[in-house]
Amino acid sequence: MLPDTGADVTVIGTRHLQMLHIPLSSLQPLPSTTTLTADGSEMTPAVGCFYATLRLHGKSCTAKIQVHEGIQTPLLSYGHCMELAIISPAFPKLLLEVKQVNRCAELTLPPTMSPSAARAHFLREFPDVLLSKADLKTAPLKPMVGKPMRIHVKEGAVPFAIHTPKQVPFAFQRQVQEELESMTRQGIIKPAGDDPSEWCHPLVVVDKDKGVRITADLTKLNAQVARSTYPAPTPFTAVRSVNPPARFFTTADALCGY
Repeated sequence: MLPDTGADVTVIGTRHLQMLHIPLSSLQPLPSTTTLTADGSEMTPAVGCFYATLRLHGKSCTAKIQVHEGIQTPLLSYGHCMELAIISPAFPKLLLEVKQVNRCAELTLPPTMSPSAARAHFLREFPDVLLSKADLKTAPLKPMVGKPMRIHVKEGAVPFAIHTPKQVPFAFQRQVQEELESMTRQGIIKPAGDDPSEWCHPLVVVDKDKGVRITADLTKLNAQVARSTYPAPTPFTAVRSVNPPARFFTTADALCGY
């Protein structure tokens, strides 16, 4: 049955009697009164009615059901919708009360270790994968395990090179020089010497909280690169994979992007 809050009576069609195995002769007669539909037009007179017990999710009611010719979809009246708790007693008033909300519990955990102490602890515990920038003064930067990275350019790519270095702001010159020397010692970069180079991009200095970061403007190269596809989960999928009882999370970043 289709709940109809605009219906005063519950009605079914004669063809539904066959589905219910109710003979037409067993119907009780109804007074010859006119019943109107929602649009104001008259319905065909009822051929009779019968009483039945309706049940839904533990609720039940005794309903007087009218039978009409031409009814394609059985309709459940407003009163029976109310008795079966399909609609709330306050209908049609909107319910603004929220009885329960599923949400994460608020946990107030006493700090057992300060952030600086925790950082120092993990640096000591995992020196093979974690290091600070200060460590690079005495320890080399270890390369990742795997094949060397290759940049594949498009067929017919036109090389780009600049031959006049950009001026580094005076305030950054000393820090940039120290950073370049440190990167050379670690094997991140090496002097090109007098050999010609088809590709040469400008240096870009980024001011950071703890010094400067050396980057390169690879806009021209990026335009000539043959893109590879690296399937990765979406942020939504990644978040859903987190174990719900988890309480502690750690983020890690590559030092200077290397």
